[in-house]
Amino acid sequence: MGETLGHRTVRTALAAAVVLCFAVSLRALASSNAVAAPPPPTCRWTAVLELDSLVRGVDGALWAVSASSTADVWVGGLDEAKVGTQTTRSRPLLAHWDGRAWKVTRSPIRWGYVEAIVHATNGAWATLRNRDGAFLLRWNGTGWRVTAPPANESSATLAYGPRGSAWLIGNYVYERQAGSWRRLSALGRVTQRDSLWTSRSSGELWRITHFGPAHTRPPLIARWDGTRWVQTAPRLSRFTDPANIVVFSRTEAWLAGTDGDHALLFRWDGTRWRRVPGPPRAAIDATAYTTGTHTLWLAGSTTNAAVTLFPPYLMRNQGTGWKPMPPPTSEDADNFTLYAVGKETWATTTSNDDLFRLVCA
Repeated sequence: MGETLGHRTVRTALAAAVVLCFAVSLRALASSNAVAAPPPPTCRWTAVLELDSLVRGVDGALWAVSASSTADVWVGGLDEAKVGTQTTRSRPLLAHWDGRAWKVTRSPIRWGYVEAIVHATNGAWATLRNRDGAFLLRWNGTGWRVTAPPANESSATLAYGPRGSAWLIGNYVYERQAGSWRRLSALGRVTQRDSLWTSRSSGELWRITHFGPAHTRPPLIARWDGTRWVQTAPRLSRFTDPANIVVFSRTEAWLAGTDGDHALLFRWDGTRWRRVPGPPRAAIDATAYTTGTHTLWLAGSTTNAAVTLFPPYLMRNQGTGWKPMPPPTSEDADNFTLYAVGKETWATTTSNDDLFRLVCA
């Protein structure tokens, strides 16, 4: 019996060896014929507008970008003009990109700066400020014209409303409808402590009420439920400074900011806010942006106490987790703002007043 078992053991071992060799051969063959996984895309920023090419004075800045497509982009800011031998004054800068070239357009107001531009379904709008107050401009297809704001709203500024509309925010919120500004009275009064954030597709609306560092009360976060403002309660200390809210839908919104030392990120799931990871470990602040239906960006500064530097960072999430991306510049303490231009991502920075476009190969 022992001899029979021994023969069976040898035969079993030989069979297993044959199977193993066959499997290894198959894996080797498969590996030799498999198509290699494509490498991750490499992305870089290229200048789509060098501000020096538009500015005629001694200096300039870009503060507003709005687009309906990659062939219809407006930018606004200022052009510092020399007055006399030692004085400069700000001239409004308004320029348009048609997909081929930039063209400066004349402002009906001679002095000041462009604060905001909104490219809505009913045309392009801009707000301009100088020492005399605020002015509302409208593009009529051939030029900018001053237009009257709603009564008692001389200091109102522009914002994006839901579903491609233009909003004017002053003491109240106004929406451009049927050739006039209609007050959205149900939203209530707006104070200088309030900032509003909405989804251009879903119409979801959120509000942050700041009380400032001198107050002991933390910022208030509220959601508009269609009838009234409903306060929500993320765990924010009185030192927390929420930068902004990015709204995707009723069950997805993102709140970014800082507690003074660390970047904070919260996600709304339709019921409550939860703090979630996202910013790098060394990040000290965060601002959120979206340039697509499910594309979320985080931008801010990191800290390197050993050399007292604050290099910028940029993170992107397209539904598969956070991935670091190259920032438009690596200048110390640089802040940048991202914009959706068609299906592309553009950016302005505080250290460089040019306009950049993200190109991924």
